[in-house]
Amino acid sequence: MDSFGDAPAVLQSPVQGYIVSNQFGAVGASQAFTVSAEKPDSFSFTVNPNGNITSWSVNFDLSIDGQNWTTLMTHTNTNPGAGKIVASGAQKFLAAYVRFNCTELVLGSGTSITALAAAR
Repeated sequence: MDSFGDAPAVLQSPVQGYIVSNQFGAVGASQAFTVSAEKPDSFSFTVNPNGNITSWSVNFDLSIDGQNWTTLMTHTNTNPGAGKIVASGAQKFLAAYVRFNCTELVLGSGTSITALAAAR
């Protein structure tokens, strides 16, 4: 598993916190990303369609052990919609791992969706 700030798919910004992204062309879970030793105060995430996607549902999940997952937030094409942000609110999260889990994806004439999360 990769660490925030250490993995090629993970970028770190000193101002905005950590950014993790994953592209989905089918339903399934992303790799698990290890949260840094300094636990985030809050998370936010968005989903952007690549083309004319009919529908999607993507969960942002937390885990203590990397095996058992709890959904913190869900993003769909109707709630809140393409490119809009879902936020967790301000509280510390005792999670060692995070991941995206795409549970529904109807591509239509599009090719994929990209999920992006930030922590601070």
